[in-house]
Amino acid sequence: MGDKKELTDALIREVKYLLRNENQTRESFNHLTLPERKVIEKLNARGYSQSKIATILGRNRSTISRELKRKGSQDYHKNYKTHKIKKEYDSHRAQESYEKARQSCGRKYKIYNCENEYMIADLEDWIFTKKLSPGSFIGQLNTGLYYGGEEFPISLSTVYRYINKGIISVDFADLIHKLNRKPRKKRVVKRIPKMIKGTSIEERPDDINKRSEFGHWEGDTIVCKDNLQCLFTLVERVTRFGIIKKIKTKSPACVLKAMQQIKYEVGDLMFGRIFKSITFDNGVEFNCHKEIEEMGVKVYFTHPYSSYERGSNENFNGIVRRFLPKKTNFSKYSELDILLIQDRINDMPRKVLDNYFSPNVNMWFQYNRYDDYPYFPFWSISEENIEQLRKYGKAHIVYSPTKYKWVVSDKFK
Repeated sequence: MGDKKELTDALIREVKYLLRNENQTRESFNHLTLPERKVIEKLNARGYSQSKIATILGRNRSTISRELKRKGSQDYHKNYKTHKIKKEYDSHRAQESYEKARQSCGRKYKIYNCENEYMIADLEDWIFTKKLSPGSFIGQLNTGLYYGGEEFPISLSTVYRYINKGIISVDFADLIHKLNRKPRKKRVVKRIPKMIKGTSIEERPDDINKRSEFGHWEGDTIVCKDNLQCLFTLVERVTRFGIIKKIKTKSPACVLKAMQQIKYEVGDLMFGRIFKSITFDNGVEFNCHKEIEEMGVKVYFTHPYSSYERGSNENFNGIVRRFLPKKTNFSKYSELDILLIQDRINDMPRKVLDNYFSPNVNMWFQYNRYDDYPYFPFWSISEENIEQLRKYGKAHIVYSPTKYKWVVSDKFK
């Protein structure tokens, strides 16, 4: 009955309608689609044989046979007169079964083959808590200095692909750099030419430009909401070590006082070795450059509107903004809070440094070159010292060269 059964005109039109969007020049080994499953359901319910259905769809008979036997593709119908239950092929159930099976196809994700499951937990904590990139985590592991020399089993591009698929429990909002990528708009701005205040960056020696000598810094200020208070930042060009000082106003006097405080904290012996030069922009707050040079530090100025000439400092300020976004009122933060942010940034591993070391480690290596240094003033502040200073609220704090810790003081206030 099945093979000799002819298609009626109405059924032909119905089949054509179901397959209206199907590509007739189908490549081999394509899977069945939902419209084709609907045709199978229609013809199977009307008693057409598997061979006839295969001929109409241009498929192999075994394909139709396997499809009708597919697990989960049957719907059960009860005949209330005979009380018998009949299994019938259902196209939608078959499609759901197919899609579910496809999710389990292919090679297993490499992340599930990771023997050290705590690495994945550490990666998520690295992004959530420490606000660092996946690249810095993988980079540190691949140096062989962590987890007993074990390398991370997947590459950086694979990690980002897993994040996109939701396999790693991290959202786009947690990936700071990925979220902040926006196309730049070209703007034409009319600028009034400015005169360079002191020694131009063009006169800066090649040893400084090539970052081959330690002790050369870049400086800038970060302004807060309503210009109430601001931060004075310095970044060493070789180690990328940063210093943040909270100052009352964006003025030469406050910048000079911050430099005097840094000299006091470092000590006269090491100040001349650590601070050989500073490169500033042409802001009015750096009109104190002559007084800074009297302290033994050579000052250079970038070209007007050329912030890229202080790239390390601009990058450091961008990291500071992760903790203190724009429109933040700095007066709500104590000097201890700013110091903790400084320590946190200097403990971040950097791709630009060897073995993904942190600026703190690199600064320690530079200090170790001198056998006669009396103390290291850039250690991360201890928990005990933090508890002592918390009692004083927003008091002014200074690193004591005699007590080797941060203390409350009116000096340089």
